[in-house]
Amino acid sequence: MDENQTKKSTRKQTRTIFEVAVGLLARREHSEMELARKLMQRKYSQSEIDEVLEKVKSCNYLDDERFVDAFVTSRKNRGQGPLKIKAQLQQRGVASSLIGRFVHDRDECWLDMAAEVYQKKFGTTAPEDYAAKVKAWRFMQSRGFTQDQFEHASHADLLE
Repeated sequence: MDENQTKKSTRKQTRTIFEVAVGLLARREHSEMELARKLMQRKYSQSEIDEVLEKVKSCNYLDDERFVDAFVTSRKNRGQGPLKIKAQLQQRGVASSLIGRFVHDRDECWLDMAAEVYQKKFGTTAPEDYAAKVKAWRFMQSRGFTQDQFEHASHADLLE
């Protein structure tokens, strides 16, 4: 190991858990559970993790509400539907009440988004036969859209 690599290695070892947490949060928003899991992977103790979570929350570096807002916006931009977004947020340890505030699967915007995603993948024609409809439904379901949203998106009268 040369002198430069030794300095880098020593610097990494001397970083505090707070610096590590802030570094992770500087890259992107995290939920509280995600950040805790990442710190655990770095072999910090539970008491250290609990302490630093409180500190980054008090500094407003960690905010589940801000995380959910950014996450939902990001996933909507990728063409994902409400069911998939809700499931992903639950996997990240976000409270159901907070998810409910940001993701309403009965909102009209999901119908428009479902139609947009459908048209991008399948064009402007309705499925011609049962097999085509099943294929389209599976695709839309994998994207996290409901049956109603799929029916709206694939309805021939609505396609241009």
